[in-house]
Amino acid sequence: MKIAVHWVQYEAGGVDSYLLSLIKNWPEDDQFTIIYNEDNQGLTRILSELEKHKVELVPFQIQNRNNLIRLFQFVFFPIYFLWLRLTQCRILESIHGLDAIMVQNGTYPGSWHSLATVWAAYKIKIKKRMLIIHHGALHSNIIRYPGEKIINYMIHTWATDLVTVSRATRQTLIDHKGFDPYKNPIRVIHNGIDLITDYSINTVQIRNKLKINKSNILLGIVGRIERYKGHEDLLLAMNDMDDEMTGNITVVFIGSGKKEEINRLKEMAYKLGLEDKVFFTGFLAGSSIQLISQFNILLMLTKDFEGFGLTIAEAMAAEVPIIATKVGGVEEFVDKTVAYLIPPESPSDIAKALTNYIINREDFSLRAKKAKQHIKNFSGAKMSKQYYRLLNL
Repeated sequence: MKIAVHWVQYEAGGVDSYLLSLIKNWPEDDQFTIIYNEDNQGLTRILSELEKHKVELVPFQIQNRNNLIRLFQFVFFPIYFLWLRLTQCRILESIHGLDAIMVQNGTYPGSWHSLATVWAAYKIKIKKRMLIIHHGALHSNIIRYPGEKIINYMIHTWATDLVTVSRATRQTLIDHKGFDPYKNPIRVIHNGIDLITDYSINTVQIRNKLKINKSNILLGIVGRIERYKGHEDLLLAMNDMDDEMTGNITVVFIGSGKKEEINRLKEMAYKLGLEDKVFFTGFLAGSSIQLISQFNILLMLTKDFEGFGLTIAEAMAAEVPIIATKVGGVEEFVDKTVAYLIPPESPSDIAKALTNYIINREDFSLRAKKAKQHIKNFSGAKMSKQYYRLLNL
C-alpha cells in the first residue's frame, strides 16, 4: 500500500513523536510519503529517524500570512478554499499510485490546507481518506469564516474515516461543530509511545548544560510555551510555598514560544523572586522521553483542554513522577494510582502536590513504577496496528 501523510505544523510538538512512532511501528512494509509545509520544524526534529525508514518527502509552501492576505482569505474564503483544493490536487496527483492518505490536523478546523487536502483526495478518488484530529474542536464562529458550516457537513463525505486521539476530542467535534457520528463514525485511537531503555543517547544533559546542582529537585514542563499551558501556575505555586520547601527546587521550561509570553513569564518569575530558579531552554534536540527522564517531576498544567497529553505518557514510560491537571483526554489513560492529578488553574493544589513530594517521595516513586507498567497498554505498536486495520477495512 502507498500511503500519504499530509502534515501542516510550524513548531515542534506532540505530532512529531506520534508520527515517528506510527511509521516505526507500522505492521507491514508499506510505502509512506509525507507532504509537509516547508517551515515545519517538527519534521526537522525527526528527519534523521524518518530517513532510516525510507520515507519520501514532498514539501509545499504556505504563503506569508500578512494582513492583506488574511483579509483576502476572510472576504473571499470560498474562492481561497477552492484554490487550496486545486493546489493540493496537483500535489497529490504528482505522487503516483496513492492508495490512502492520512491528514493530520491539530485543532478543528485547524489548517485549511489540511481540510482542502481531504476534499482534493475525494476529488481525485483516493480510496481511503482519513482525517485525524489531535486536539479539540473550536467553538463555531460563522462570522470568522463564512462557509465553515458547509465544510463541516461535507467533511463527512470527503473523508472515509474520521479519527480522534481521545474520546474527549471526539466529543468536542459533536458538541462544537455538530458532527454526526451516525453519518460517519468518529473512531478513537489513543496515541502510543515507544518504550526505550537507554535515556542518555544523543540527548542534552540538562543539569550539565544549565549548571544545576545534582541535589536539586528538577521540575520540568515540556511543550510549546503558551498561556493556556499553565507555566504561570507553577510559578505562583512556588511563591505560595515556604522558602525552606523551595530552597533546592529548580524549574526548567523546555519548548519554543512567542517572545511576548516568554518575557511575561520571566518578568513574573523576577517579581516573585524566582528568577534564579527558573530556566527557559527553548527547543532542545533529542528524544523527549530522554529529556523527561532527567526530571524529578514532570508537570503538565494545561488550563482548559488537552487532546491526549503525550508528555505524560512519555514520563510514565521513563518512570518519572507526574503532576497533571484533569483536562480533556488525560483521564482516559491516567488516574490517581499512577500520577498526582489536580484541578486546572489551581496553584494551591500544585503547591500541595510539590510539598507532598518533598515530604513523601516514596509515594510518588510507587505511582511512577505503576505508571511504567500501565503505559505499556498504550504502545506505538498497538496504535499503528489500529490505524493499519482501519485503512484496510
